[in-house]
Amino acid sequence: MPEPDAFSNRKAREWVPIEHVRIGGAWVATSSRAELVDAAVKDAAIPPDARVPRLVFHVNAHGLSLAARNKDHRDDLDKADILHADGGFLVTASRMFASENIKERSAVTDLIHNFASDPGNRHSFYLLGASEQVNTKAAEVLQRTYPGLRIVGRHHGFFPGTTRQALFPTSTRQSPT
Repeated sequence: MPEPDAFSNRKAREWVPIEHVRIGGAWVATSSRAELVDAAVKDAAIPPDARVPRLVFHVNAHGLSLAARNKDHRDDLDKADILHADGGFLVTASRMFASENIKERSAVTDLIHNFASDPGNRHSFYLLGASEQVNTKAAEVLQRTYPGLRIVGRHHGFFPGTTRQALFPTSTRQSPT
């Protein structure tokens, strides 16, 4: 992630601030899962004509190792507006080597529960990834666990040919919030 004021040319001034710490060559968010969800919900409340979506990636020890060896991967991580710690290793490493601690790991598989259990839950989701069987089961479990959760669509994580280009315009039209 670039230095904090690198986004001054974007409409990001209304974004909820997320603190980051430099660790393993990357800027990683120090926020808890609850803080990340709160920021996302508040960002989504910004009027659409003033909103610039944040690019959010997760990183773990493997991702940092790959970024150290692969310039393309490192460049991709550097494009993130939020890079959150998807692994306990980064939390521990932050306590030993960084200027500020990462509060907790924020695995994507945990974050969906934070979103879904939010008392003012008005969120909707598009589930993307895994095999068809696992994706279907995840949707069923989430619906059973959180009856009010809106799943606006889902797709397994395998993209033969040009399926990917056809899929993403669909997920945008379905407007997960």
